[in-house]
This record gives sequence, C-alpha cells and structure tokens, in this order.
Amino acid sequence: MGVSFSFSDSIVYFTEIQKMDSIVFGEKHKFLPDRQHYSYELSDYMAAKENMPGRPSALLYSDKMSKLQKQEAKLKKKLLKNKKAVMYLGNKFSFTRP
Repeated sequence: MGVSFSFSDSIVYFTEIQKMDSIVFGEKHKFLPDRQHYSYELSDYMAAKENMPGRPSALLYSDKMSKLQKQEAKLKKKLLKNKKAVMYLGNKFSFTRP
C-alpha cells in the first residue's frame, strides 16, 4: 500500500492494499527488495497522472494482510486527528515494478 503526501496540502492519498504474488521477502529481516522503487513509482504517478508533482511517497508493506490493515487504520486515525483529509486512489493506480 502506498501513501502520497505533501507538506503544503491537507490531503493525503492512499492506494488500495495490493497483493503482489511475485514478491520474495528476505528470510532474516522481512525487508521488501527494491522497496524504494515502489515509492518512486507512486510519486511519478502523482506527478504525471494527478498533476501533483513533488509529493513524497511512502510504502507500507507486510506479508500479513491483517498487520497492514492495522497500520492503515492507525495512520488514517492519526492523519484525521491532525486535520488531514484522506483520499483513496482506488483502482486508478497499481504497483508494477519488481
């Protein structure tokens, strides 16, 4: 799941939680290989398709769906508490990079 934000905008954009079958986590630390590329992919999408350049993006990932859903709920609650609006990109965006 990706999150795109801006320090000068009150709207934070979330992608949907996406299952990626071809991902292999590291055995010892459960790090996602090439995770920075997914963040860049979302930032590039926001600049090109949504006309919102310069938005940093972050990636939330887990090998357990329940853990990711809890992270999403916790982040969303914190953002709403800080008077940020949360918007979902829906099916307009999906991660493609390996």
